[in-house]
Amino acid sequence: KQIREMVEQQHLLEADRGQIPYKLKNLRADHATWKTKEEEWKKVRMEEFQAGLNELAHRFYLVDEEKK
Repeated sequence: KQIREMVEQQHLLEADRGQIPYKLKNLRADHATWKTKEEEWKKVRMEEFQAGLNELAHRFYLVDEEKK
């Protein structure tokens, strides 16, 4: 009985080991997806930041022109 349990356990371990390449592939795909989302998020935030800087610079320009 113990031998049968050990053999079953070994089969389960071998099956798990066989899944490692697929799990790794899925993890890599998930990582790539998150990297893409992160890059898109950064791009949008930088565009918003740049727009804010441009607005601020324009306001300073208008104030400077009013002083003249």
